[in-house]
Amino acid sequence: MFFERYGIEKSHVTFYNLEKRLCEHGGLCKKSRNKPKLVINENNTVNILAAITLNPQISQRKLAQTSHMSRSSIQRILKQQKYHPHHLILTQELSMADYDHRVTFCEWLQGVMEIDFFCKILFSDEATFMNSGHVNKHNLHYWAVENPYWMRSVPFQHQWSLNVWCGIIEDFVIGPYFFNETVKSESYCDLLKNHLPALLEHVPLHIRREMWFQQDGASPHFAIITRQFLNEKFGNK
Repeated sequence: MFFERYGIEKSHVTFYNLEKRLCEHGGLCKKSRNKPKLVINENNTVNILAAITLNPQISQRKLAQTSHMSRSSIQRILKQQKYHPHHLILTQELSMADYDHRVTFCEWLQGVMEIDFFCKILFSDEATFMNSGHVNKHNLHYWAVENPYWMRSVPFQHQWSLNVWCGIIEDFVIGPYFFNETVKSESYCDLLKNHLPALLEHVPLHIRREMWFQQDGASPHFAIITRQFLNEKFGNK
């Protein structure tokens, strides 16, 4: 009948919605939604800044719950006040002995310093990786005007399941090499004797001839068989 009278084709869903709107709201016009207003004034700005001063790691969702403001209002306040969500930086955990070792290395380095000395060093280390217990840095923020370089020491090399060795010299990445077990003096020495030469094949010969080998003071590195091999291979390097 509607089509015959007005020449406009409408589905039955349209008429169902009109009837429902008329019964529920008493009219055919759509009911306006009450959207949260952007309440940005001096009082709310002070409250938001005070909250993040007391807890710089608070989330916007938590701020919205406690202040009864919309997240868009909070975002606008923080943007106007030039606050930024700085992310967490993970750093290697250091022991007390590591600091003295670093000073000793720097003092030794001053005595052998050459213009291109660092280009001759093969820096190497092992890392242990696991597939659980990681930190989702995306959900960790520190609200501040200036970047506070928020860091957290994490014991990367404890209780993880996969041990990997890698090195770098000049612009060349050496490895990675994966250990099938916990790194011990035998497996580490096997890496140096039987696998490191192949890993260095893409490094130019003149760099390998003048190469210094760097490693930390881990037990496998300081074992007698390891030191004997390194002294034979690299001498005082």
